[in-house]
Amino acid sequence: KEYQTYYSALFMPASVINLFGGFAFKPLLTTLAKSWRDRQHKRFTGILLKGMGLCVGITVFVEAAAYFLGAPVLSWLYGISLHEYRTELLVLLAGGGISALNIILYNGLTVMRRQKAVLWAYAITVVLSFLFSDLAVRQMGITGAVVLYLDLMAAMFLLLTAATLYYVRRPSP
Repeated sequence: KEYQTYYSALFMPASVINLFGGFAFKPLLTTLAKSWRDRQHKRFTGILLKGMGLCVGITVFVEAAAYFLGAPVLSWLYGISLHEYRTELLVLLAGGGISALNIILYNGLTVMRRQKAVLWAYAITVVLSFLFSDLAVRQMGITGAVVLYLDLMAAMFLLLTAATLYYVRRPSP
């Protein structure tokens, strides 16, 4: 229970990256959909890249702030000492940034009406999490959980990127 509390406290800022990424990207969804409908694939890709750039920028800002303020502020907010978990916090934030990129790609694939590709990416990631989570946590504790989260988000990113590139290059008639 103690480690679950630490992990939850450390994970909160990573979820904030997703929240801000969503706020930044949601206004672009209508334009993204129109671009796909009108077969403006370069514009479509540009909007996805713009959204991803926003997520990367937010992640870099949050990572920099967390490097200096993350552990002290979270320790104060949660009433527990998180100072020894600064590295884990930064890794979780990187995973949160990749998760925000995944949401951008998810939206792009949904606009393309390729939800099955999204489903497969999520299914594969879930299977990977079942295969490796117990081992990672047993061998490395919180650090294992944090690294696994980053690895899973990276795996999903690769799957969603591959699907997006495939369908942008081979759009449906």
